Amino acid sequence: MELLSALSPIVKAKDEFTFDFKLLGTDRATAFQRAGKVKTSSYGEDVLSLPIKDASDGILAKVPSP
Repeated sequence: MELLSALSPIVKAKDEFTFDFKLLGTDRATAFQRAGKVKTSSYGEDVLSLPIKDASDGILAKVPSP
């Protein structure tokens, strides 16, 4: 992931990142929204994978089963 490799060198211990994910429907209404924070514990820590997985799990939970 290009963004992750660009972000990792600037991440330091005890940094805090805030994320806000929003998925809009075709009618422009918010179909899903999730916000959260990640606090790092070490230099170069991956701050993207966990929030992206959390948001994708939430979106998938809203998709009806066939």
